[in-house]
Amino acid sequence: MRNRILFIIFFQSVLQCASAQIDSLTSLPLDSLIGWLEVECRTSNQEFPDIAHFALDKALHKNDYENAAEIHGFLSFWNYINYEVHGVDSIIYHRIKQIEYDEQNENWDGVGKGYIDLSIDYLNNNQLLTAQETLFKALKIYQSINDEFGIAEVNSQIAILYIEMSDYENAVAYADISMPIFEREKDYFSIANMYLSVYYEAYFALGDMDAAQNYLDQCIELVIDEEIDQKVLFLTAAYESKANIHTQKQEYRSAETYLFKVWQLNIEESSKEQAELSRFSIGDVLFRQEKYNEALPHLLAGAKAAKVLPDYNSDYDRRISECYEKLEQYGEALVYRKQAAELQEELTQDEIASLKSETLIKYDSGRKDQQLREQNKIIEQKNLLQWMSIGIAVLLTVLLSTLLYFFAKNKKINTILQSKNALIEERNQQNELLLKEIHHRVKNNLETVSALLTLHGAGIEDPQAKTAMLSSQNRVEAMGLLHQKLYQGKNLGSIEMKEYFVNLSEGILEAYQKEDQVRIELAMDQLELDIDTAVPIGLIVNELLTNALKYAFTDDHQANIKISLVELDQDQLRLEVADNGVGYDEGATPSGTGFGTQLVNLLTKQLRGKIDKRVDHGTIISLQLKKVKAA
Repeated sequence: MRNRILFIIFFQSVLQCASAQIDSLTSLPLDSLIGWLEVECRTSNQEFPDIAHFALDKALHKNDYENAAEIHGFLSFWNYINYEVHGVDSIIYHRIKQIEYDEQNENWDGVGKGYIDLSIDYLNNNQLLTAQETLFKALKIYQSINDEFGIAEVNSQIAILYIEMSDYENAVAYADISMPIFEREKDYFSIANMYLSVYYEAYFALGDMDAAQNYLDQCIELVIDEEIDQKVLFLTAAYESKANIHTQKQEYRSAETYLFKVWQLNIEESSKEQAELSRFSIGDVLFRQEKYNEALPHLLAGAKAAKVLPDYNSDYDRRISECYEKLEQYGEALVYRKQAAELQEELTQDEIASLKSETLIKYDSGRKDQQLREQNKIIEQKNLLQWMSIGIAVLLTVLLSTLLYFFAKNKKINTILQSKNALIEERNQQNELLLKEIHHRVKNNLETVSALLTLHGAGIEDPQAKTAMLSSQNRVEAMGLLHQKLYQGKNLGSIEMKEYFVNLSEGILEAYQKEDQVRIELAMDQLELDIDTAVPIGLIVNELLTNALKYAFTDDHQANIKISLVELDQDQLRLEVADNGVGYDEGATPSGTGFGTQLVNLLTKQLRGKIDKRVDHGTIISLQLKKVKAA
């Protein structure tokens, strides 16, 4: 044992040497090689497999099954750490070989531990039923040698497996069996793991937030008070889970506090990459509090760190897109929305390819099974009764397998269709963002035109020309306000008219500096109209309000203007603008240029409407209009 420790220390320095030193490694005794493998299996050293297989050949040449089992265990673990090199098949293969050699050596504790590790490998590969069968094999081994702690370890893994299978009652039941033994043995690592991986997960899923939070508090207290491996990992996971509970309760400030603790811990104790990765959750909870400017840097940093992970998905880009949208930066929002859609489509195509591959494999397996069945029929022709029994059994098996196959296939196709629907929804959201960006730019351009009119009007001294310039500016602002309502609203195709009239009225009163002299009343309910109908109506109301402010009231008049817009039926609208001013004289010469009156008449014809004017304690202008049918 002392020699092995010395060799472990020695080979940690050998890590820095070039691959040319493989020859010097292979010249060492087997015990020394195993010491090197024990260290290197936790690294990404690409020389590891060659050295491990050399050591394995050396052990098998001596029929040394104990060391052969250990080497296969190291190979399985190295492949787990370097998953992308050989994938899950190599992890599982070497773990099974470790179990076989431990069985030959009658090392039953090694067999039990091998089955536990193998079940975790199956679990990581989403083979839940196989993982369950493997754990019950491990349980049988430990029961046969009467190892209570081994039984507790198996039961704790069964509890974690049931969490993955969403069987939360059984998960808690198996954890309850394990906990007294872990407490007796003072195995604080396993206790903390049960608090976090089983009790919290189960009660959170069952909706019992108080119980879930209580187990998290116990986990945090235990990790802080006792010496436990991976202390930082436990604390960050527990704090993140606490934040998850507070987010579920919409207690975002509390969630923010715990997430900042996670970030600080990762900065102090973990890698820079892990610290950056934890920032996305901070950005998400800030986004939920509508702190979009604060959220964006965290979201961007967290997503950048997450991109190297194999489980990076479209949720990252989608949340960043939503944040840019809230900040009215629609160009950037569209970029990230497209990235999210492209990633989602790529994942969908991968699922389709996987389904096709699986179908081909099943077809090939079915063809081979058929060949075997035909051979069996030839062999068994001498016994007709036995042939018929086997034939019926095979037929029932094939029928059942076919039913199960098509059930699984339909289930996967439904999943793919759901992904396709999600992709369509993503594209709809992209189009929505694009429309918002267009309306936003139109509004900005109209504001530029309005500013130019203001600058131009400032240099005009002729009162009539100045008034005409102000009227033109109001018309431009009326249209700009419509586009602003469109990109700020939830429905890009329609505008809520009452709120629009409120903003329009305030703008016109401010332009003519009559906020204190004139009161405008909106006698109407909320009403949404599409843009093709809303634009001409907005311009009509703009002209009628402007006309009333300019000509309807004397200086000592208590000025009131009333606006109403109602739906008469599915196609007909009635717009009415009434003031309590001096009225008008039919025979009098029109004031000003008359352009406003011409514009109202033109817009009324556009909406296939008619105008009715009358004097009754002021002027009442009533228009009956038709909604424009969208193309």
